[in-house]
Amino acid sequence: MTEERNKDTRRADLALYRRCRWGAPDALRALIYRNGDYWYTAALMVCGDEQAAAEAVRQTWAALAKRLSGWRFGGGAEQRAEKLLWRVLAAQSSRRQATEAIQQTRQMAEQELIAMPEALAKETLEAADSSSETIAQAYELRERLFRGAALGAAAAAAFGVALLVWAIAMRNQVSMTQVAWGCVQERVVTQDVPGAVLDVIGELDVGEEAAQGVGALQQAGLVLEEIANAGRTAPPSMMGYLADRSRAEDLAERVQFVAERCSGEVRVELMRAALILEEVENW
Repeated sequence: MTEERNKDTRRADLALYRRCRWGAPDALRALIYRNGDYWYTAALMVCGDEQAAAEAVRQTWAALAKRLSGWRFGGGAEQRAEKLLWRVLAAQSSRRQATEAIQQTRQMAEQELIAMPEALAKETLEAADSSSETIAQAYELRERLFRGAALGAAAAAAFGVALLVWAIAMRNQVSMTQVAWGCVQERVVTQDVPGAVLDVIGELDVGEEAAQGVGALQQAGLVLEEIANAGRTAPPSMMGYLADRSRAEDLAERVQFVAERCSGEVRVELMRAALILEEVENW
């Protein structure tokens, strides 16, 4: 039962501190009802004068209200108020006296505490009411900024993930493109396709029907020569340029047109060139 009661007390304390942070007037008033006599008694022990003790309570509350309106607020409201009270009392006497007064007062039963004067209690409660709006506005501003920062962080994270996916995709694409380039270039060089095409041009009879494709063969030979003479790797831009050239002249189909009207080794060489140009146009 005791453990259960302690849990309920802690939950109630956390709820009170949270509402104080929100600037709820009833929570701020409850904080003063719970701690006002304690603050005043400790101040009276150090100051020995009612007016000085009352001023210490005013300073403690003003400092606490300022902290509640700030960006950061460590610990519970009661613990923070006690630290602020200690600072006020230490400034008026000494650190040792302030510590002893707070420790002694903490050990006193509620009925042993000296009640705040009615005027001081009323003044402190009014100060709490007037501070509540400022504290609430500060809380709302912090929440908006934190939400904005969280959304910004989420957007940045999403952008980072998208960028990473894009980079991986591009790397894979470049890798696959280089593989395609390497396969085509190896075939062009190994089979000497540009030389074979140029040889065919020299062997064609201009009177034949296939002569109408001489221009296409010349353009095809130039494209294939560029592939053969380029490096072992090529940027996607170069591959795109060669593919655009071949598509613009419709080289694969035109070379195939010539090949179909030839026979023997000439037909084989031209069909091989047409297949390679078809792969180039698909880049």
